[in-house]
Amino acid sequence: MDDDIVQIRIGRAIGRRFDSAPRHHMINDGLAGNSLLYKDKSNIYERFSQAEDSDNKILNFLLEKAIGKIVLDFGCGTGRFIKNLAPSVKKYIAMDINESQLKIARSKIKDIKNVEIIKNQEDSIPLADSSVDLIFSTWVIGSIHNLDLRIKILNEFERVLKRGGSIFLIENDVGGEYKKITGGDIVNNRTKEKLQWLKNKGYQEIEKIYTLISFKDLEEAKYIFEHIWDKEAADKIENKDISLNLVVLSK
Repeated sequence: MDDDIVQIRIGRAIGRRFDSAPRHHMINDGLAGNSLLYKDKSNIYERFSQAEDSDNKILNFLLEKAIGKIVLDFGCGTGRFIKNLAPSVKKYIAMDINESQLKIARSKIKDIKNVEIIKNQEDSIPLADSSVDLIFSTWVIGSIHNLDLRIKILNEFERVLKRGGSIFLIENDVGGEYKKITGGDIVNNRTKEKLQWLKNKGYQEIEKIYTLISFKDLEEAKYIFEHIWDKEAADKIENKDISLNLVVLSK
């Protein structure tokens, strides 16, 4: 989930791998878009996704903004927000690059009629110009290390957004237990750089969210972190609930 290490979103949104990055700066590439873990062990990612934002602060933020609108969930993964958001919106478009993740997302919409699930390409969004009212993307843009690709995706957002529409980027902020577990000061510094880059592109910080990643017990927390990151990260976990600092940027 970290903008430096959560290649979950890299895999989901763009499928890009960054083997040259130092090992201690990022996730092992188990959740990169072309990794076996991401493609073939989606249950690990799904459990992590379920644990994210256990007190639903992101969901509540999005619900307030999305009512009655055509919404694009870019980098939807296994469809974390579909069931709770779709009933309140006009149309819900869930988009991801990874078919194994979308398969799980599709299983969640059997009785929901206003959802369209789309597999996208690395640097494009297969929607018409000015076709959506609201775009939200959770832990995606900050995970794209290739700046040209990052700019292409942001440009695609603006192309498909209707005039007067809204874009909400939900990214990790500095601080919190999650940052300590997954990289400490090194990760915090890179997070600051990426948030500043987005601000330089015209995105404004509109809200901070302090939430939790909550597992059923400490054993599960350690198991999931060891499989996504490594044993060193897992050994730092002391509680089944891990604090996570987020920031919402908008344009």
